[in-house]
Order: sequence, then C-alpha cells, then structure tokens
Amino acid sequence: MFVRDGGVVPREAHNLQTRVQIPVPQHFDSLRSLSASKNKRARRSAPSLPKGYDEIMWFVYILECEDGSFYTGITDHIQRRFSEHRNGKGGHYTSSHEPRKLLYSEKHNTKSGALKRERQIKGWRKEKKLKLINLSN
Repeated sequence: MFVRDGGVVPREAHNLQTRVQIPVPQHFDSLRSLSASKNKRARRSAPSLPKGYDEIMWFVYILECEDGSFYTGITDHIQRRFSEHRNGKGGHYTSSHEPRKLLYSEKHNTKSGALKRERQIKGWRKEKKLKLINLSN
C-alpha cells in the first residue's frame, strides 16, 4: 500500500500508467510518410543476383578517379555500383571526384568479410594499394 494525496492506494493501482490521447495535427501525417520513405532502403529485400551467381557474393573494389585519387568500397554487384558512381548516385566522395575506371576487385563470401577487408585497404597508403593492384594484374 502507498499513501498518495492523503489516501491509501493499493500497490497494483500505483503501478498502472494512464495513457492520454493527444490529438495529432494533420500535417504530421505528411511527416510520417516522409520518415517512412527514408527508411525504405533499410527495409529493402535481398539484392538480386547477377547473372552466373548461385548465391550472393560481396566484392571489395578500388576505383581510380579523374584526379588520380582512389576510392575503395564494397558491393554485391560491381557493374551496377560502378554505374551508380558514374551517375553521381554512389558514395559521397565520388560525387565530387568522378570515377574513371575500376582498378581492382576481389570476392568475399560474406558482407562482413568484405567490410573488414575494405576497412583494411582504406587504411593503406596509396603506394600499398598500387602494389595490390599491380599484383592482381
């Protein structure tokens, strides 16, 4: 038992929470739909498989940009991702550094493995990336 406002209230009643219905202005509905559209990418279905693949493979890739810089990323479909970069819909970096060509790619069975390798390569200096590219050719 609890004492509240001069009266005794049973423990069960004290723990109950009352819900208050607050009217929501109509313009909030448009904000909800805007919020839902932002989350569509998070809810998208599994990517479709490129021709010739029985299961999803992940790739780490290195692009050379017009200014000679390198961009490293991961994808499940290299050709699609390269065209996204070329059309300005890829990464933030490639929207201001136009990609010229794909220099390097390697396959990984899992997204996690590709992300780990991407992080490793991104930590390298340009000279070490060039050695990797030259070894693969």
